[in-house]
Amino acid sequence: KQVSEIYKNYTPKLPKKSVKIFFRTMGRVLGDQIRNLIVRSVLRFRNFINSFDKREFLSTSESIKNFFDSHSIISNNFLTLKVLEEDKHLKIEIDADSAAKDITECVSDIIKTSENIARPENFFYRLEKSSLESVSMNEKFVEETVELVERIVRKAFESLSDFKLFFEQKLTLLSEKENLLNKIDNHISAAELSKLYLSYKNMESEIVFWFPSEVPMNLLRLDLQEIKDTLVGCSKNLRIIISEYVTRQISTLSAFIIKSLKSAFDEICVRIESVEKLIEAEKWIFKFLGEELLQLESNYGDMVNWLETMMPFLQFEVDTYRQVTETRQCLCDYGDKISKERERVALEREAFERRLASKRGVVNQ
Repeated sequence: KQVSEIYKNYTPKLPKKSVKIFFRTMGRVLGDQIRNLIVRSVLRFRNFINSFDKREFLSTSESIKNFFDSHSIISNNFLTLKVLEEDKHLKIEIDADSAAKDITECVSDIIKTSENIARPENFFYRLEKSSLESVSMNEKFVEETVELVERIVRKAFESLSDFKLFFEQKLTLLSEKENLLNKIDNHISAAELSKLYLSYKNMESEIVFWFPSEVPMNLLRLDLQEIKDTLVGCSKNLRIIISEYVTRQISTLSAFIIKSLKSAFDEICVRIESVEKLIEAEKWIFKFLGEELLQLESNYGDMVNWLETMMPFLQFEVDTYRQVTETRQCLCDYGDKISKERERVALEREAFERRLASKRGVVNQ
């Protein structure tokens, strides 16, 4: 407003040609200052990117080695690349072309700030050229900057050539669930399952302590936190599957043993009213004590084996211990009951034999 008032008060006193020369000169000075700012900004950005240029970029494995070595210098970086898992393979969220395009757009954004800046005299009278002269993307120093950025970015991405080779060996854990379930379906032994559990636990510890959540490289920084969390979660899920399977095995065996014992006792606790019933009861007792009871005791041994083998690795619930104790108690109790029933059947046989002898007129001396 003050400038406008000064212009109105003093310009009538000056020759029109002089006024135009003044504003044209002022526009040229402003244009040069803005251009100088743009040029310096582009050159500073160029120097910043150039600071990441090395004769040889460290590979992924070399960068990881430096990351865990407290005496090594961590490479400078500013572009974070998120590593993703897709179909059990690793991939970086953007490629070299996209990264180069995004970074070179910074140069373009700097250049654009010089565009469409109104000339100062436009506030007072119209000229054919309404804006100050802008910096062009086709100028040599701008093209050289873009070429430099693209070259360094592509060189940085080339250092990722061993990235998959180094990390994808850990991704076998993602395929392990199917392998584990197949082994469970094929009735894996407690000893083998305990080895698998221990291997998953060791693998998880290795991932937690030695799988980097990030890898600082020259210009680039690999963000592996999501992959690391996925692998740790996968290992925990595998151990949960094992824990649930073992608990289920113990519970299933316990229920089967107790149900079989109760059923057996119900079968034998019948009233013997004929010789046929007596012979049937004797055969059943002989078979149960000679075969089925031994099998149930073997099943109980399997329960204890599952429990003892996995106890160093799993924290069983109180119910699991209670099931084992109840099963053992049932084996003892029903074993005693069935032994007494065997004595009862033996007495029934003696009674039948005496009645049979009495009918035949045989005197028992």
